[in-house]
Amino acid sequence: MSKTLLQVEELKKYFPITGGVFQRTVGHVKAVDGVSFSIKRGNL
Repeated sequence: MSKTLLQVEELKKYFPITGGVFQRTVGHVKAVDGVSFSIKRGNL
């Protein structure tokens, strides 16, 4: 039986794209969008 050490669901990370004279946000780069994973303890 494995114990879950870390579980992540629907991870999202976006970075803003700025532009123009006033450096307003004009869009986003999606670095990670909807990633899910879990890390379980293993036996050595």
